[in-house]
Amino acid sequence: MDAEARPPLSAALAARVAGLWIVAGCLLKALLGTPADLPPLVRSLPLPLATTFALVLGVEAFVGLGTLLRPGRFWPLAALLLLAFAGVLVSQVTAGAASCGCFGATITVPPWVMLAVDLAMLALLLGARPWRLARGGRLDVLVGLLALAVGAALPIVLNREARPGDPGGGVLPKYIVPDVPSWVGRHVQDTDVGVWGKLENPRDGLWILYRDSCEVCAVCLQIIATQDRGEREITLVRIPEKATSATSRHVHVLPQGGFVHHVRLPDGVDWSVSTPVRLDVEGGIVKSAREGIPSDDCIPGR
Repeated sequence: MDAEARPPLSAALAARVAGLWIVAGCLLKALLGTPADLPPLVRSLPLPLATTFALVLGVEAFVGLGTLLRPGRFWPLAALLLLAFAGVLVSQVTAGAASCGCFGATITVPPWVMLAVDLAMLALLLGARPWRLARGGRLDVLVGLLALAVGAALPIVLNREARPGDPGGGVLPKYIVPDVPSWVGRHVQDTDVGVWGKLENPRDGLWILYRDSCEVCAVCLQIIATQDRGEREITLVRIPEKATSATSRHVHVLPQGGFVHHVRLPDGVDWSVSTPVRLDVEGGIVKSAREGIPSDDCIPGR
């Protein structure tokens, strides 16, 4: 290739910057995040959450490292991955999410900011016309195998799969993904709330699981506080959250009275569940269990 036909160094540089950006996000997510930090759109995939998290880390490591080392071969994958990031971020912006969770729960980045960065990175990559870069040969194959090996090994080395733990011994999992509908027909003490909340003498009646950062939870609790007159027992289960700038706090108007009971789940565990959660308990058995309910469903008499 003569000097006139040789692509400028800016093409390779732009591709490598995109690759480095993907690798950085992958490592921060792996080191600081858990599967519970994945966006709802990604968590909804029909796979176990730990498997989804491993796939996300593996794909990002494979594409990012490959683009860093062999930009001419891997830049199309980097462009596709940036487009995928943008699609997920659009769903978060639409949903009004406070943080994208791209770097775990401890680093707060608004989704619209990350969307702008990813689109700028994509524009930089395509504007450099990386299709002019050289590709092919044994080195592409070797780098591809290396990137694939790193992508497969990363989620194993940095394992974020929830472990059962021992509530009595103080060993906590990194995160819990409760299967709320499966609680129906089980004793409330045998649910995740019962196991991790260490319930003593659980009451029948209405149970509400809520978060301080949940706006619907705030409305839900206010409805209960203003409309309930003690016709049934009420148990409020507060799900603790990591203290980040993304965790906006709401002043909850809590029901008051001897018929109101409180349960706090242990700190340091991410609960991947849509709040508020409503349980109806009779004779200690969960008769109905629904997550992510609208505030109107919090009316005690319903």
